[in-house]
Amino acid sequence: MTDDKRTKPIIWITSQTEEIFRGEEYESREAAIEGGREEYSGEGFFIGKCKDLDLSCLINGIAQDICERLYEQASEIVGEVVDDWPRISSEHEEEIEAFILQIFENHYRPSFSVVQDVEEIEALEQEEDTK
Repeated sequence: MTDDKRTKPIIWITSQTEEIFRGEEYESREAAIEGGREEYSGEGFFIGKCKDLDLSCLINGIAQDICERLYEQASEIVGEVVDDWPRISSEHEEEIEAFILQIFENHYRPSFSVVQDVEEIEALEQEEDTK
């Protein structure tokens, strides 16, 4: 099974908590349920789909943050003469953000994912020994 927006296969992951998913990864929902039952010895657990983090939402506005930092550092060195430097155009702001995004996508991808469509899988009923 693949994600509609990409050709990358959908990865399912398990966890005993709804907060942090560090369990095994599986290629299907059914495999995640089966693997989770083994992994968590029949106790309840959660499954969800892994999705890569959209780095563009983190990069948005970073060019202005860089300009503010440059301004602050220059002000400490030379004082008020810095005025409102650096003032960049929206076109250059977009170029800076695209460049930074490209660097992160190619060299610094996060080792974590966003987990979506989280489902709780109930614990297996414990069979009592009647012997």
